[in-house]
Amino acid sequence: MSMTRLAEIRRTVEVPPEHGAPPGTRYGLGLEWTPLSCGGGYWGHSGNGFGYTAWPASDGRNAITVSLHSRPGDEESEGRQLGHVADLVDHALCSST
Repeated sequence: MSMTRLAEIRRTVEVPPEHGAPPGTRYGLGLEWTPLSCGGGYWGHSGNGFGYTAWPASDGRNAITVSLHSRPGDEESEGRQLGHVADLVDHALCSST
C-alpha cells in the first residue's frame, strides 16, 4: 500500500457520542482510532452482527482482538457490554507498555 493511500485511510473525523464508541474515537476510511487511557491510541475496526461482536485493536507495538459469541438484544445491555470490551482492550494495551 502506498503511503498516500495509508495517509488517506488514517484521515479521520470525530465519531458522534450517540454512536456508542469510546470518547475521542475517530473514524476514517474503514479504520477507527481510539485514545488509550495511558496516552496514545490504537487503530482498529470493530463490528457486530446478530450473535457476535469483534473488536480488533493495535497500538503499533501490540495487538488484541476480542471476539464475543453473543450480543444482548436491548441497547442498554449492549452499551454496557461494549463499554466493558473497550475497557478490556484499553487495559490490555496499556498494561503491555
